[in-house]
Amino acid sequence: MAILTKLVVSVADGFGYTRAGNRVAQHHPARPVDIHQSMKDAQMAKYWVIGGTYQDTGFDKPIGEETKVGPFGSFEDAEKEWSKMAWQSVDDANSRYRIERLEEYWVVGGEYETTDFEKPVGGEEERHGPFATFKDAEKAWSKLAWQHVDNCNCRYRVVEG
Repeated sequence: MAILTKLVVSVADGFGYTRAGNRVAQHHPARPVDIHQSMKDAQMAKYWVIGGTYQDTGFDKPIGEETKVGPFGSFEDAEKEWSKMAWQSVDDANSRYRIERLEEYWVVGGEYETTDFEKPVGGEEERHGPFATFKDAEKAWSKLAWQHVDNCNCRYRVVEG
């Protein structure tokens, strides 16, 4: 089973927004959204296999700490580990494992060679984070954007994963 992220691009009040689910990242109004980069960022999502043995089949009171294995770069990789762990405990009715997507956000970008924003100076984009909420990442994005407001070759965006 694969999880697909829907990407919608729109223009509102002269600013472009990248939407992945209900998350929004603002980008420079004069530049179109790079859909391939946005999809690459969305694919960086991290998945974890979480579970263990619980006091009863309500699965809300673990015995000790829950086991957390990962991160996995794809749902399919996490599913393989989940299957392995689930089969190891198949005879224990109080054992259960699940796959969770870690919600974290990063501010990605920096200074680029040109205003095409394709080649970062030094070859690598800066990554700031992770941030637990989109709001926290947006605050960091705003701070970085304002620090470099006079440099037309700087650009930052908020991404999941």
